Amino acid sequence: MLLKYSYFVSATDMRKEALIAIIFGITLGLIITFGIIRVNSAIKTSNGNRVNSASENETSNSDGLAVNRDLTLLKPENGRVYGSDEIDISGVYSTESYIIATGGVYDTFVKTETGGAFNFVYEIYPSINEIQINAISPTGNISRVEVEVVYSSEAIPSRNEDDKEDSDDLSEKVETKLDEAQSVVKYYIGIITDLTESGLQLKSVEGEILQVSYDEDLTTYANLNKKGAKIASSDLAIGDYIISLGIINNGSLMNATRILVTQPQTTENILVFYGTVSEKSKADMVVQQKNGDSILITIDNNSATYIGDLAKSTRNRFANIAPDDEVIGTYTVVKDENLARRIHILDSN
Repeated sequence: MLLKYSYFVSATDMRKEALIAIIFGITLGLIITFGIIRVNSAIKTSNGNRVNSASENETSNSDGLAVNRDLTLLKPENGRVYGSDEIDISGVYSTESYIIATGGVYDTFVKTETGGAFNFVYEIYPSINEIQINAISPTGNISRVEVEVVYSSEAIPSRNEDDKEDSDDLSEKVETKLDEAQSVVKYYIGIITDLTESGLQLKSVEGEILQVSYDEDLTTYANLNKKGAKIASSDLAIGDYIISLGIINNGSLMNATRILVTQPQTTENILVFYGTVSEKSKADMVVQQKNGDSILITIDNNSATYIGDLAKSTRNRFANIAPDDEVIGTYTVVKDENLARRIHILDSN
């Protein structure tokens, strides 16, 4: 009888121990899983780049400025129409950092001034421009802000070159007027779903229905798919993808000053790297980045290498890059390859 009782107690204890072990194992697993999720959500890694992305961290303050944690963009304003193919990009980041603008005609590199300010001219296309402004700190931290702007030379009133006066005051007034005009002109983008003699209906990418009116005496038209050829309102057709520029009033009705027929644009995700070359071959190099990650960069026929001062750099050859060189550049990911767009060999001094 005593033997049976001892066996019963021993078996009961074993079951308790097993149950405790199972509960402990489940609890430990949940803790580890939660920890992994927290780490993954805290660090966004893309091909060796830790990026404070615009979608996660970008906000707007009361002045409408784009702010991304450490990066504040003063110009350009998101959603603005410009009458020139050159726009100002300015903002504040941190001292001894690099600013790289992409999405326009060229990838442009500048270094921040004392105090972290930056200001430079950037060339854009005569259409929609999805501009990415990347900021890289000396330790390799990357912050990014993205803005969309449109350039149309005929949508904004321009300065009359035949009516110049040697007056700084007049020049300042003209620039102020142009700036005010640019801030008033807005744009709609979408597919034409209906047409009348005096207007059209658009469906935006977001699915919103937009109304546009036009006037044969005030509205101009062009087809960007045919090198900007002039067209008439009668050339517009249901199904056309257009950019309509003008003044919005009466709620959401736009009085168009300019209508451009174009094509939907796919935004290219352009990434950046910054670090020291650790390995080099004929067509690729390994860069040990400032943030501690390494990345393999490959060149193709579209890659360009430069050297010298960022403001006055000169074309160079990839073959001249050597191990221990400090480089900064842009690239895109194509079929799992990091293809270089622009590589800049930084001054070693």
